[in-house]
Order: sequence, then structure tokens, then C-alpha cells
Amino acid sequence: MCLRRSSTAILIAGLGLGANPAEANETKALDYSGVELAQAPSEDKPATKNDGPGFTDLKEKAWRGYLDFYGFGPLRTTGYTTIEGIETPTDLSLNQLLDNFNGALMGRATVEYDRVGFFAGIYYGALQNTQTRSRSGSRACSTTLAQLALLERGKTSDPCSPVRSANTTISLQGFGDASVTADFHQTVVDLAARYRAGAIQQPVMKKGSYSFVGYGGARIIDGVLNLNYDANLQLQGSANVSGAARQQVLSRLGIPASAEKARFFQNGGTLSYGHTWTQPMVGMQVNYALTPKWQVFANLDAGGFGLSGTKDLSGTAQVGLAYALGNSAQASLSWKYFGLEYSGGNPADYGYAAYQNGINLGLRWFIN
Repeated sequence: MCLRRSSTAILIAGLGLGANPAEANETKALDYSGVELAQAPSEDKPATKNDGPGFTDLKEKAWRGYLDFYGFGPLRTTGYTTIEGIETPTDLSLNQLLDNFNGALMGRATVEYDRVGFFAGIYYGALQNTQTRSRSGSRACSTTLAQLALLERGKTSDPCSPVRSANTTISLQGFGDASVTADFHQTVVDLAARYRAGAIQQPVMKKGSYSFVGYGGARIIDGVLNLNYDANLQLQGSANVSGAARQQVLSRLGIPASAEKARFFQNGGTLSYGHTWTQPMVGMQVNYALTPKWQVFANLDAGGFGLSGTKDLSGTAQVGLAYALGNSAQASLSWKYFGLEYSGGNPADYGYAAYQNGINLGLRWFIN
């Protein structure tokens, strides 16, 4: 009895001495024949080489949000403003834009649950632009008493009549200058529902993953235009007329029928135009992860389609790169184009257009 217990103890001790200490703490499964069985894989799978540092495998059915702030620096801004037929062209470089810059606010907030979401964005800009022109020349044309009466009352700046039967011939020589200052305030608010296909958008993503977002909604635009104009013009001319009534009008204008005479005109004033309208809008955004921290993205949208005015169209095109700042923030650099054109009623009376393209800097916060 004692010998049998001692032999068993020696056998166990011998097996222990022959075992690797690292393997002594490892539990192995054996079948009845002593053959080692394959172990079940561990549930704690290590990160693959495509998982970047800080990458989080988010659940689809959960709420998440994004806050975007950006600054747009147009290298070139062109367009025009028109109020009561007075048109002021715009052609500004970035330096000139900064000189005329009065203020801006740009941002967007997005919420998403599962693959469906909603966003609200705002783009506000205020500019002031002054244009001065000097003109001189001569002109001979035909006119009518009615046209001259309009000129006298300040309803037109053209003494010549478009009527073919005009029987009063005048010859004018003039020179002068005009200054127009345009004060422009524009607010654009985008409200849209969105649907995402592909991976959840986040600062750190698996290499090769992508997301596609399609959206549709409304673009609300509020535009305010103020024009201050000051014109100085000196005319010298003669007219060949018949009839006392026409001669009296010409005399009051400083262009008598019998002799040449100089006349100085000065005019000025302020014109204002404000309008708020809503455009239907559709768009898309694509993100692709080049590496866990670097992404390339593109954004495209269009609105208006001529539904709210004689001319009513807006659109954005944007492409750029984004880099993760940790796992909850992202910085971006992109090229952006934005265009807006509107005219309500007669295009020659009221309207404005702005076309901008340049560098866009962005910063995004991810909220989970």
C-alpha cells in the first residue's frame, strides 16, 4: 500500500520535471488516447493590420452626431448685382475680397441613427464693393418729345428714342463719371434628410472602407442688396427740331434748338432690394479611406432648377483630403466651387449672381 503510493508520487514528480514551465500553466484538452485536441479560437481577436490606432467598431443602431466648422477663401469671385436696371459687376481676387469683407459664418450639424440622418448647415457672408467708371463720347440719334420728357423727369438716362418714327434729331457730346457702391448680405441655410451606404463615417476608418451619403431637402436663401450711386455728367449738344413744345423741353434740358450749350447733370441716390426664397436641393457625398487616418472625399449638390424665379440655380462642387486628429476630430483641406444665380421677374430689373472657387479649410468633431 505504501509502495504503491510512493511510486505514484514519483511518477507525478517525474512528469512535472519534464514539463516546460510555460506550458505547465496552460490547460490542454486531451482525448482518452492522450492525443492533444485543437483549442477553440479566442473570442478576443487582435486588431488586423487594416485597423488603425483608435479605430472603434461602432454599432449601426445607435445615435451619433457630427459638428463641422469651415472657412472658405475664394481665390476668385465674379458675378453682378442689378437693381432697377442698374448693374454692378463683381470681379474680386482673394486680396480684394478680404478688403471688401464684412463678416462670415459657416458650419453644419448632423445627426444619424442607423443609416438615416438629418443635417442643417449655414453659410453667411457680407461684402461691400465700390465700382467707379469714367466715360466720354459723342452720339447722334433721333428722339421724340416723350423720350425727352422721360429724360427731364429722371426716368431714363438715354435721350435717344427706340421709336423708328422719331423725327427730332439731336447730336450730343458728353463726359463724366459714375460711382456705385454695392452692399451685399447673403444667408444660405440647407436643411436635408440623408441616407448612408457603406461604413460609418468617423475620423479613423479601416483602410479601403468607404461611405456614400445621398441627401435631399431645401435650400433657403436670403439676399439683401443696397446700391448707393452718384453720377456726374456734362453734356454739350445741338438739336434740329420743329415745334415750340419740343424746343421748350430741349431748352430746359440745356440743349436748345438754335445753338450749342453746355449742361451739367448730377444725380445720386440709394436703391435697395431684398428677397427670401426656397430652393429644392439634392446632393451626395463620398468618403474613401486611403489609410486609417487619411481619407479622400467629394461633395456635390444642386438646387433651384428655375422653380422660384426667371433664373434660380445654385450648386456646390468640392473635393479634398481629411486627416484624423485622434479618434474624435478631423481636419480637412479641399478645393471648393460655389455658384448662385437669381433673377425675379424681368432679368434686366432685379437679380444677382455670385461664382466663387478657392480653398476650403474644415474641422469636424465626431460625437458618439
